[in-house]
Amino acid sequence: MAPRATDPGSGRRSFWSCFTREFSNPLGNLYGDVVGEHYDYDSRVPNSRQVAEGDVLVLRDERAVYGWGVVERVESWAEKKNAGACPRCELTSRWTERLTRLPRYRCSNCGEEFDEPVPVTVPVTMFEAHYGSSWTTFAAQAPVRGLKDVYASADQQNAIRRLDPVSAVPYIDLHQGVATGIAVEIGEPGEWSRHGGFAETRTRVRRFQDQFRDRLLTRYGEVCAVTGVQPREALDAAHLYSYATRPVHEANGGLLLRKDVHGLFDAMLLTIDPDSLQSQVAPPLVERYPGLGWLDGRALTVPRDRLPRLELLDAHADASRERWASKALRDDLAGRSLVVR
Repeated sequence: MAPRATDPGSGRRSFWSCFTREFSNPLGNLYGDVVGEHYDYDSRVPNSRQVAEGDVLVLRDERAVYGWGVVERVESWAEKKNAGACPRCELTSRWTERLTRLPRYRCSNCGEEFDEPVPVTVPVTMFEAHYGSSWTTFAAQAPVRGLKDVYASADQQNAIRRLDPVSAVPYIDLHQGVATGIAVEIGEPGEWSRHGGFAETRTRVRRFQDQFRDRLLTRYGEVCAVTGVQPREALDAAHLYSYATRPVHEANGGLLLRKDVHGLFDAMLLTIDPDSLQSQVAPPLVERYPGLGWLDGRALTVPRDRLPRLELLDAHADASRERWASKALRDDLAGRSLVVR
C-alpha cells in the first residue's frame, strides 16, 4: 500500500515552498518561471539539489500563494552567470547588504566591508522542475503569511523552503477548494514517470464553444461576472442551463466566469441570486473551506443592460439551494481529504 501524505515518516516525498518572480518583478519574468508549468532555479539557491521527482511544490511570491503541483521531472544543465563577490575572499554568497550603515556591504565569511561587490562570472547548474500535469490553482489566492506555521524551519531567506508535511497537507487541502476536491495518493519514487504518457480516447466536444466564448468576451470584456477583471486565459464561457439537455449557445444564457468559479457554478456550489444579483456560496462549502467565503455576496460585475436571462439565473439558484440543503452534499464534503499522488 502506498504511503499517504500524512505519514511524515515515509521518507518518500518532500514538500517545498518555492518563491516565484513571474508576477512580482516589475521588469517582467526574467527568471524563466512559468507558474503552473515549471519552476527554474540554480545551484546557488539553498536546497536546490534536494528537490526531486515526486516532491510537492507550493508556489508563492511576496504576497500570495498560488497553488501546488507534484514534480514530474527535474532537468539540469551547466551555465555561467554574472554575480558579485567579496573583494577579499572572493566568495559570492556570503556578503549582505546593510541598509543603515556604510560601507554598504559586509562579508560574513571574512568580515570585509566594501561599497560594491566585485563583478565575476561563476559556473552554476541550472535546474527546471516540471509539475504542470498535476498543477492545482488554489480556489482563491492565499495570503503568504499563512505559510508561517507550515515551514519546517524559521529560516526566512530561502527561495526554496522546506515545509512540514504534517502541516502542509491540511494547508493545501484548505486552500485548493473543491474544484479539484482531493489531492492524490503518494506512490513510490519514480511512479509518476512510469505511469505517464498518453492514451487514445474518444470524447464529445461542444461544437462552437470557442465562438460562444468569443461572443461573451465581446459582450462583457475580460471580466469574470463574480471576481471582476481577469486574464483572458483564466475565463470560461459558462452556460446558465444544462447544455447536455439543451445543446444550444445563447449569448444571453451565459456568463464569463473564472475557471475555478465556473467549476463551483457547474457543481451548484455557487450561484447568482436573481433578486440581489449577488453571488451565493453553499454554506456547507464555506464551513469546509473557509477560504472560499470571500466569493459569497459579491455583486455581479455585469452591466444592467447586458444581464443574462433572469429566469435562467432563478432556475440555477433554486437547484443550487436544493442541493445545499441535502444531506448528501454535507456527507460528500465531510469525506473530502488531501491525499497526494
